[in-house]
Amino acid sequence: MPFQFTCPYCFKKTLVDDAIAGESGPCASCGKIITVPEPPGRLPPAIGPANRPPLKVHAVRARRRVLAWSVQAVGLIAAVSVVFSLSSYLLWPTFQGLKARRDRVASFNNLQRIAEALNAYAIQHGSYPPPVVSDASGKPLYSWRVLLLEQLGEAYLASKFRRDLAWDAPENASILSQCPSVFLCPTFNRTQVASSANYALITGNNTLFPGSGPLSPSQIADGRVRTLLVVEVDTAG
Repeated sequence: MPFQFTCPYCFKKTLVDDAIAGESGPCASCGKIITVPEPPGRLPPAIGPANRPPLKVHAVRARRRVLAWSVQAVGLIAAVSVVFSLSSYLLWPTFQGLKARRDRVASFNNLQRIAEALNAYAIQHGSYPPPVVSDASGKPLYSWRVLLLEQLGEAYLASKFRRDLAWDAPENASILSQCPSVFLCPTFNRTQVASSANYALITGNNTLFPGSGPLSPSQIADGRVRTLLVVEVDTAG
């Protein structure tokens, strides 16, 4: 369909056919090279419906972008995981060594506190505590640890313990779950009951706790530095 075209140079108006839209040639009036534009009402080819990509193409491109981002994210996560795993593998022995050293120091401190409590008891009572306290019939009731509660700063716990009954009597059941941490070695895997202690006295001949009864500090013949009071064990009764 013909439409009116105006030359941009000589401003001559001419009727041209829309079939030659987009073509170039000399102006019939001034002779300068001109390009016939698209007729009014027609969209340019660049944005016309025929040149627009179909919706499926947009969807495919979007999925490809999402897939690319996902692959990059997975790759980043995998890289971080590898670095973390490798770092943990290389540093694990160091962590284990530091923990073992810390636990050994804590266990040594426990032994020192117990030894100080034993010596304080011996000064106060004239002799070290008996390894086991028994009733009149000879039945064992509880161990030396109960006798040291006050020296260890556990006076309240000591007041709650029924010393006329055995340690595992129902009346003393609530005390069992409150075993002072000083009696528990931090290196021991605590899978047993909370009352299982990890420090024990050395008993028998040539010790501070012979069968005849515990000695007093003045009876230590070979010096306190060379005498063992308490040792660490896996579990003690």
